[in-house]
Amino acid sequence: MEKFCIDRIEFYVLNIIVDEEVNKKNIKNFIFTYLRVSNLTNYKKYNIFYSFVKEIKTYQIIIYLDDLPFFNLLQSINKEFEVFIYKSYIFVYKNSKFYYFYSINYSLSIDEINHLISNKLKLNINSIKNIKTIKNSNKQIIYDNIIKPFAFFNLTILFSITIMSIFTLYLFSNENRIEKPKVIHKNIKQISNYKYKVVDLINILKLINSYDLNLDEISYENNQYCIYLSAKNINKIHNFLDSKVYQVDVKSLIYNKQRQKNELICTIDKI
Repeated sequence: MEKFCIDRIEFYVLNIIVDEEVNKKNIKNFIFTYLRVSNLTNYKKYNIFYSFVKEIKTYQIIIYLDDLPFFNLLQSINKEFEVFIYKSYIFVYKNSKFYYFYSINYSLSIDEINHLISNKLKLNINSIKNIKTIKNSNKQIIYDNIIKPFAFFNLTILFSITIMSIFTLYLFSNENRIEKPKVIHKNIKQISNYKYKVVDLINILKLINSYDLNLDEISYENNQYCIYLSAKNINKIHNFLDSKVYQVDVKSLIYNKQRQKNELICTIDKI
């Protein structure tokens, strides 16, 4: 992840190479996972723009606080790909919307930039313009690929409501049954176990996040949590295993060449 500052407006750019486009319903989890790995701990307060650049099978993620003027540059509706050049920055537009950001550390002519972008993105550029200032030329452009900060708040509320709803329904269903006293005690124990599992799960997730690990899968069976974790940095996995917060039994630890990540399969006994 790189940090940039254009006219005193700071933002971060992260490029993620993928094999194919991520399903839209999974895009938030996909992005948040990579942001955690990138050690941007306070990313939840930022706006997050994402663009799938299919020509190079790359997701470009732009994280920012203040509005970025280069999202709303001049439009040419009839042109598929346009390029705007400001200082050492290149802004590629596709179908009148911002598509890709690129930075260069040297001076290039218009023809050289055209050649660079055409080769890098494998695009046929329709227009290249040098601009002296960046300003919102069209504030009416609507992007549906920007994650707003309140999305995290909504996810937290949704999770809390879901847990409370399930627990309330569980209580309600048991209260409406006509049971013998001994069965009531059994139900209380079941409810206690249910709450216990939820607390266990939350604590495990907190621990995983504290070591910047990706949680690929988790299941509970035979009083054990089976957890699939991954990380590009093997040291993060070792630090997790060395934490000794829980009794962890390692089932497998391999390097996945296709994902370019270290993958850990382990179990944790009921806490």
